[in-house]
Amino acid sequence: MMIFLKTFLMISILSSIAHASWQVRYQDLPENIRTPLLKQFPQLEKERFNKIQMDEIIHWLHNQLQADRVAFIEDNSGQAKLEIKKIPRIAQINFSGLSALSETEARSYISLNRNDTYDEQLLLESGEKLRQAYKVLGYLSAEIDVDMPTDEKGQLILNIRVQENKRTEITEINVDATNSDLKNKISKKANTFKGKTFTDSTVNEINQYLREKLNEDERYLTEVSGPEARFNADETEVQLFYRLDKIDKFDIDFRGQNAFTKPTLIEDVLDLKNYTSSSSNLVPDLTQKLRNYYLKEGYARVDIRAEEQEGFGVYNRRLIFMIDEGAHIKIDQFVFNGKFSQDPKVYSEFIRKNSSPNLKKGYFVKEDLEKGFTNLLTDLRNQGHLLAKIVSSRTQYNRAKDKVTVYVNLDEGPITTVDTIEFTGNDAFPKEQLLKILDLAPGQPLRLNKLEQAIQNLKSFYFENGHIEMALLNEKENLVFYNVDNTRAQLKFQIFEGPRVEVLSIVIEGNYFTKDYVILNEIDLTVGEVVTPSKIEESIARLQRVGHFSSVEIKTLEEKTNVAQRTLIVRVTEREPGVFTMGLGATNERSLTLRGYTGVGYRNLFGTGRGLSLRLEGNYNVADIKYLKI
Repeated sequence: MMIFLKTFLMISILSSIAHASWQVRYQDLPENIRTPLLKQFPQLEKERFNKIQMDEIIHWLHNQLQADRVAFIEDNSGQAKLEIKKIPRIAQINFSGLSALSETEARSYISLNRNDTYDEQLLLESGEKLRQAYKVLGYLSAEIDVDMPTDEKGQLILNIRVQENKRTEITEINVDATNSDLKNKISKKANTFKGKTFTDSTVNEINQYLREKLNEDERYLTEVSGPEARFNADETEVQLFYRLDKIDKFDIDFRGQNAFTKPTLIEDVLDLKNYTSSSSNLVPDLTQKLRNYYLKEGYARVDIRAEEQEGFGVYNRRLIFMIDEGAHIKIDQFVFNGKFSQDPKVYSEFIRKNSSPNLKKGYFVKEDLEKGFTNLLTDLRNQGHLLAKIVSSRTQYNRAKDKVTVYVNLDEGPITTVDTIEFTGNDAFPKEQLLKILDLAPGQPLRLNKLEQAIQNLKSFYFENGHIEMALLNEKENLVFYNVDNTRAQLKFQIFEGPRVEVLSIVIEGNYFTKDYVILNEIDLTVGEVVTPSKIEESIARLQRVGHFSSVEIKTLEEKTNVAQRTLIVRVTEREPGVFTMGLGATNERSLTLRGYTGVGYRNLFGTGRGLSLRLEGNYNVADIKYLKI
């Protein structure tokens, strides 16, 4: 990247210090400053000026040069100089040579904007981001150059020149394997990607394709190494080299399966078409998959063994699974004991209905049963039994080993009621109003789901009243305090309200083409209004609906501060305004009629948000074609 920039303008005016006036060598100033300076302060030609005039000169120079620092510096010898430090700002950002990317897309990779202070590191990073974006598209030899002339005000013009060059094309894919038949077969399939652009996504697509084809050929353990990429001199062409290892082919069969068909076990359970493994443990992996499936379906006593044998021919293996399915075990009954307040049938029915489809049908699945226990405890705690627990559980088979009885030792514990509700930090709203928002009251059972909803209600209330940075400081801990026997609970809400945020001003960023008023018309916030999350979300949704922007962000400049009146930042990324569409179809009108259309649209005319479109349609009746008879 070529960068030509003079970052500092230093102007020194040497003077002799006196009590009443200074002497200036204005001839040392650049002409573009000296001429207007003499016109503004003609007394300089007399070579003497007082302190007030010096302040005026400093102020004039500061405004004229848009300098970041202007200082009158005195040294020990009685000499002084006027030091001007000017960090250039960016007036324009221009692109040339774009084809694969639109200007809007290219601009999104540049971290500098108009009126920003020039930052060389940011520019270098932006150039690298843009180059990487081209690499993703397959332009490995793309070149990004920047030159930076200045305008009449001394501000920078960034001219970003892109030389895309040719995309890198895959010219050959070579697959090496000790089995020549396999080598030729997979090479032929892989070369369907020949001629495609070389990108990371293309390489991933090739790798996935090779894996699928190897699995289809029943070579589940075959390792694919590569690719090694070999480029030509200008990186416009590339050859890819792969190697296949562990190329044994596996023929898989089953013995003893009755509940499920072989295609079901191979395609749905083992899913061999998509099988991948980082190790060579094919047999244990597949055995465990089969066992888990049978257990999930209610075959709790299933036994599966696997035998690996020599296959027919070189590089062939046989894998046979011997399956003893056992009985499809059902739950005979639930037996509850312990401390609880309802009929045991209520608990058993709840578990059956709130675990899994198989358990609902009455089949015994250990994992699903555990899920049912967990859901039962959650429900009890939501009823106010905060200390509810299952002390123990066990299953007992009948003699035929085809049914189980589930024994559950349940302790509901006492119902915990709300004793008191307290608030701290609530300066903006009284306790009585917040209690109505919570929908909780002393004397009610403390239900955890209702407590969670109360917390959300409290936050939403504050947010929608402009306290967008409100936080419940003890939400995660120390919100609930219990008495000794856990029958009563105190709720203590420690609130950080934050300021009630209002819009002081609105700043719009990223609209290089769209007019400000188009964006302002869609924003559900105006100066002086209270800022709420719902208004911000609605404003973002409305801006996205107009179709002119690919991304929209709205936030306050002074977020996470105590400032109440804030600047609202609306940051957008513009879409390309032009649209081209076309289509072709057929109907049975008059036997057969072909229809076609083409259209051109411009949805943001002159940045005003207005659209312009042109559409041409045509149809042709094929049945009306007449042929000359001879």
